[in-house]
This record gives sequence, structure tokens and C-alpha cells, in this order.
Amino acid sequence: VVQFVSKLALATPHVRFQLVVDDREVLSTSGSGDRAKTIAQVLGVPVAKDMVALQTGAYDLIMTGMISSPLLTRSSRSHIHLSVNGRVIQDIGLAQAIKDAYGHRIPVDRYPVAVIDISIDPSFLDVNVSPTKLQVQFSNAYQLKTLLQEAIQAVLGEHISIQEAIHPLQGKQTTIDWSKLDSVRNPAQEVRFPTLQFLTQLQKSYLIAQGDLGMYVIDQHAAAERIRYEAYLEVMKHPPTSFQQLMMPLQLPVSQAELSALQGASNKIKQAIGFPFTLDAHHVVIEEIPTWFREGLELDYAQALVQQALLGTTAALIDDTARLLACKRSIKFNDSLNADEAQSLIDQLSQCDDPFHCPHGRPTIVRYSYDEFRRMFGR
Repeated sequence: VVQFVSKLALATPHVRFQLVVDDREVLSTSGSGDRAKTIAQVLGVPVAKDMVALQTGAYDLIMTGMISSPLLTRSSRSHIHLSVNGRVIQDIGLAQAIKDAYGHRIPVDRYPVAVIDISIDPSFLDVNVSPTKLQVQFSNAYQLKTLLQEAIQAVLGEHISIQEAIHPLQGKQTTIDWSKLDSVRNPAQEVRFPTLQFLTQLQKSYLIAQGDLGMYVIDQHAAAERIRYEAYLEVMKHPPTSFQQLMMPLQLPVSQAELSALQGASNKIKQAIGFPFTLDAHHVVIEEIPTWFREGLELDYAQALVQQALLGTTAALIDDTARLLACKRSIKFNDSLNADEAQSLIDQLSQCDDPFHCPHGRPTIVRYSYDEFRRMFGR
């Protein structure tokens, strides 16, 4: 009951709700019509503070609501709250489309928090597809998903943020300070990577740096992955125009099942990134490679391309291969870096399109604000 009433309250922020269980109030909303306040009252102030507004419309429909930043995720899609014309619905396809819109900004096993209402002409709906009336069928489902994903990606592009460290002794908030929701209603349009000065390396794994707003901890492996991922993505987006002939062909052994799959995938690889190869009875044979292959890593690259061709689709081949290559021979945990190497890594990260997440969605950098230090030391 509590869960469903919560969904009703989120779907209709203009309606006041009060739910009492065993003489105890477990839910209360003001009915003010302010979606951010309703989210704070139902899901909590910390969640509301990490949400950004979304609004889009086309194809005779309007979508309004709020979505979480990539820093706020949950383990299941149950935290994606959907409604149509104020009516609570469940739609696995729409929920998955919302998750997919986040791409590599969130880990693959995590889901964002979202509260989205779709206003649409009832003639475009079939509400009789489920006895519970929680599922509906849209006549324009494809256009709806595409529109929603484009809107989410546009919003996320404007609201990339650095993960804040949370002090473990911070007490639970019991009262709601509405002034703290200003950042929800009027979020900053863009968070730029700060200018950082490297200080030291921690456990040969984390880089400690300082900036104007606090102390920053950078995951050196995640940062190196992001840098290499974007570099590979850039060169692989354009089919190579020059190749290097190998003195000795590379021969990658494959099973008969893999050989059969690759017979259908060879054109896919060539079309996606212009990478040629031939097949014999037991091997993938590579006689020439694109000139962007780094010397000494030719075998790694070839294996990665073949592996992803066996697993992925044409659309995902370039992205999946870039992620796999980014991890290979990258800076790892327990790699010692001197000051110049560490500063160079930070500077290169700052130039990335998304410097705040690794290709797998994990954060590359966490900030400890100076205000947090003052609170911890009682100043």
C-alpha cells in the first residue's frame, strides 16, 4: 500500500496525500503541485537534490518530470516512476529506454531514479492490455522512446557533475529545508572540470589533488580508461585510410563455432571500422592492420576486435571495442606514478568529453569540499 500510494503521490503532485498506518503517519505530501517538493516528501531530500528537471514534447504528447544525475542510482528499475495522464503505469520497455539513455554514465547493473508523466491523447492508448490496468500500449511507442531518450541525453549533457564525498558520520536529516532544493529547480547549466594541482599518490592507486572548491581524489585506472576510451572512439569512428603490412601475419586460433560466427561477421567488422581479415580452417588471419594500432599491441587489438565481433552488434561494435581496448595496457591499481605523470593524467582527463565517469559508468573523481573539512573538525 505504501509503495503504491507513493507512486500515486509522485504522479499527481497537485493532490495532497496523507497515509497513516497503525496510528503512524508514513507519508504526507502538500499537494502544492511542485514536483521537486513532492519528490522530497516521498523519496527524501537527498534524492530530490540530485534530480534535474526534464520536459519535452512532440507527436501530440508532452513528457514532464525529473531524472537523477548519474551519481544517484539504484539496483532495480522499481525506482523509475512512470505515469500517463496522471495514471500510474508499469512499462518495462520505457524503463529500459530511460536506463539506456544514460549509456556509460552509470554502471551496467544500476538504474537511475526517474519520475516522469506522459500527457497524451487517450486515443493513442490501449488501457486494456492488462487486468491490473497498470500496463498500457502506446500506438507510437517507438517515437515516444526515441523522444524520451533524446531529452534525457540532452539534460545529462548539461548537468554532468562531480561526485561529492559523504562523511560517514553525517546525521540523518529529519526536517525538510526547502531552500536546499533551489539547485533542483534552477540547476547549473554546466559543471566544468576544475583546475587541479597534483599533491600525492595514495596506495599507488588514487591521485590526491587540490582545487578551488576542495580536495579531489582521482581513481587513476578509471581516469586512464576514460582518456584511452575517448581516444580510441575518435579514431575508430572513421574507417582507416592507411594500413601497415605485417611481415608475419597474425593468426588467432578460434573454435569451429567461433569460425562459423565470424564468417557472418567479417563484413560487419569491415563496414564498422574497416578492419580486414581472412579465415582459414582454424584461424583468423590478419595480414595488415590500421596504422593507428600501437606498436607491440597489434595482437591485443586484433583479439579485442574479433572478440567484440563475436559478442556485439554492428552498432555496438565500435563502442564495445573501444571500451575493451581502453582497459588493456592501461594504468592500473598499484602502478606508481611520479608527479609529472600524475599531473599529465589529470590534465588529459580534464580534456575529455565526459571526464567524470569511466567507460563503465563508475566515477573517476570524488570531491571533498572545504566545507566538509570544516564540519568534520568542528569549525
